[in-house]
Amino acid sequence: MNTKNIVIIIFSVLLSFVVNAKDYGGFNPEGFRTLKTQPITTAKPGETKKQKVQEFFWYGCPHCSNFMPYLHEWEKTKSDDTELDIIPVIFRPNFENHARAFYAAKQLNSLDKFHEPFFELWNKKNIKLYDKNKIADFAAEQGIDRDKFLDAMFSFNTETQIRKAKFLQKKYQIDGVPTVVINEKFVTSATEAGGTHEGVIEVIKKLLDNTRQKK
Repeated sequence: MNTKNIVIIIFSVLLSFVVNAKDYGGFNPEGFRTLKTQPITTAKPGETKKQKVQEFFWYGCPHCSNFMPYLHEWEKTKSDDTELDIIPVIFRPNFENHARAFYAAKQLNSLDKFHEPFFELWNKKNIKLYDKNKIADFAAEQGIDRDKFLDAMFSFNTETQIRKAKFLQKKYQIDGVPTVVINEKFVTSATEAGGTHEGVIEVIKKLLDNTRQKK
C-alpha cells in the first residue's frame, strides 16, 4: 500500500468520525452539546416562554459544592426572562434520600437553612449521611422542624418531584455532576467548557444571549 492510499484511508476515517460526532450532538468546541430530544415546556396562551437554566447536582459531589458560589453569583445578575431550577440527581438508590431532603427543605421554604450547610457537611466536614432520620436530625440542627421535615421528605409533592427529577436525568442523559442544561436543549459542564466553573457560566450566558437575539 503506497503513501497516497494510506493518507486517503486516514482522511476517510477522520471525516467519518467528525460526521458521526456532529450527528450525535456530542463534542462541541464551543463548550456544550446539543440534545436531540424536544423541549417539554411550553408557554401558556398569552404568556412569553421564559428561558430555563437547570443545574443537576448531588450533595456528595465536591465539584458541585465548588460550583455553587459561581451559580449563585450568576443568579443575582440573571435577566428576568430567565428562571433557574436546581435538580438533584439520583444515580444510585442511596442518593434518593438526599433528593428527598432537598425537596423537603424547598417545600418548607427552608433551603437557605439546609442546602449550603448540607453541602458543607459532606464536602468540608466529610460527614456522610444517607439515613433519613440522621438527615432529619441534621435539618433540626439547622432550625427546621424535624417532624415536618420528615413528613415533607415523603409527601405527595416530593414524590412528584422525585419522579420528575428521574425523568429529566434520563431525558438529558445526565451521567455526571455538576451539569447544566440550557433551554432544555443545550448541555454543558466543566468538562465541555474548558475545565473551569467560570467557563460553564460563560457558556450559559452565551447560549441565553444567542436565544434572546433570535427572538
